Amino acid sequence: MLRNHSRWSRFAVFALAISSAAASSCAAPPVIPDTSREIAVATGRESDIAFRWSGAPLDDDGILLSAGVLGREEAIGAALRCDPRIQSALARVRIALAESERARIWPNPILSIAFRLPEGGATPRVEAELAAELIALLRRPRRVRAADHRMSRASADAVATALDVVAETEETYAQAQASDAAIPSLERRLAIVTRLEELSRARLAAGEGSRPERTAIESRRIEVEIETEAAKRKQLETRLRLLRLVGRPSSGTEFALEPWRAPESAVLAESECVREALERRPEIRARRLALLALDEESGLAESSWLAGASFGIDAERDGDWSAGPAASLPFPVFDPGTPERARIAAERAEHWHEITLAERRIVEDVRGAHEALRYSVGSLARVRDELIPSQERRRRDAEALFRAGESDVTPVLLAEQDLQRAATMRVELELEASIARSRLERAVGGSAALPESAGQP
Repeated sequence: MLRNHSRWSRFAVFALAISSAAASSCAAPPVIPDTSREIAVATGRESDIAFRWSGAPLDDDGILLSAGVLGREEAIGAALRCDPRIQSALARVRIALAESERARIWPNPILSIAFRLPEGGATPRVEAELAAELIALLRRPRRVRAADHRMSRASADAVATALDVVAETEETYAQAQASDAAIPSLERRLAIVTRLEELSRARLAAGEGSRPERTAIESRRIEVEIETEAAKRKQLETRLRLLRLVGRPSSGTEFALEPWRAPESAVLAESECVREALERRPEIRARRLALLALDEESGLAESSWLAGASFGIDAERDGDWSAGPAASLPFPVFDPGTPERARIAAERAEHWHEITLAERRIVEDVRGAHEALRYSVGSLARVRDELIPSQERRRRDAEALFRAGESDVTPVLLAEQDLQRAATMRVELELEASIARSRLERAVGGSAALPESAGQP
C-alpha cells in the first residue's frame, strides 16, 4: 500500500518525518549532577571517585600497605574510592539518569492498517490510521521535570552515603590509634602489679605481710591481665574493620598508624551548627527534591483521565484514497482521576512529615554531638591538667620517702599504677573527643561546615 505514490503515502511519510524531527529537536539532554564534586565539597576532600560498572575485587589495589604505614587521610581517601556503598549510590544516580533520558523520549506513533474484503471479489477496502498517544505528549514536560528531581535526589543520597563512610572511617581510625596508645599503658600497669605481687609474696614469707594483702594484689593482677587481653582483641577487631573500609580486608594487621593526637575543640556555637546542618544536610535536600517530584506528579494526575487518548490521521481506500484527522478520547464516567490525585496528595503529606521528622532528628544529632564534644574536651582538660599532675606529685613523694628509707617500694609502685591508670583515662577521653568531633561533622553535613582542626589525629 505504501509503495504507491498516492497522496496518503506522501502525507504519512511527511508526518513521520515531522514527528522524528520534533523529537530530536525538543528533547534537550538532562543536566547530569556532578556527584563526585558534591562529595568533595561536602567532605572537604578532593577525591577521585569514579563509578565502576563491575564489582571491585576482594582486595582493591587502590591502596598499598607495603610501606607499613596507613595515614588517616590516605585511609579516608581509599574508603571514598573503594566502598561499595558509595558505588551502589552512584549506580542509583545512573539509574535515575536513564529514567530522565527515557522521560525525554517522544512516544512512537502507532500505524494501524485494516483490510476489508467485500463479497464478489471486488477491490479490497483498506483503512489506515497513524496516531500518537495524546496523554504521553501532554505529560512529557512534567515527566521530564519529575525525573530530573529524582536524579538530583539520588545524587544527594550519594553525598549522604559518602558522609557516612567518611564518619565511620574517621571513628575507626581514631579507635585504632587509641588502642595502640592504650595497650602500652596497660602493659606497664600489668608489670607494676606483677612486681607488687612478688613483693607481697616475699613479705609474707618474711612474716611481714598478710595473706589478704597478697590475695588483693593477685586479684588486681588478674583484672589487669583481662583488661590487657580485651584491649588487644579490640585492637585486632578495629584494624580488621579499618582494612575492610579501605578495601583491603585480606591484608595483614601489622601496619603502623599516624601518631595519636587529640582533636582540637574549636567549633561553631551550637546554634550556628544547627543552622548549618539544616542548610547543608543532603538528607533534607533529598527529601525536598522528592517533594518537588511529587508536585510534578500531582500535575500529571490532573490529566490521568486522558489515559488512552490519541490523535492522528485516519485514511481509507475504497477505490480512491481519503484521509483526515482523527482523535479518540476516553469518557470519564467511571475513573475521573480522583483516586490518583488523592494518592499523590497523601504521598506529599507523608513527605512533608518526613521532612519535619528529619529536621528534628538533625537538630537532636547536632546538639547531642556538640554537648558530647564539650563534655569530653572538658573532662580531658581536667585529667590532663589536674589528675595526671596530681598523680605525678604523688609518685615523686613516694619515691622521696623510699629513697629516705622511710617506706618500702610498695607505695611507689601503687602510685605508678594509678598514674598509668590516669594515662589510660586520658587516652579514652581523647578518643571520645575525637569521635564526638567526627559525629558533629557528620551531623552538620560535612567537615567543610566546621573550622579546620589542626590537632586532628
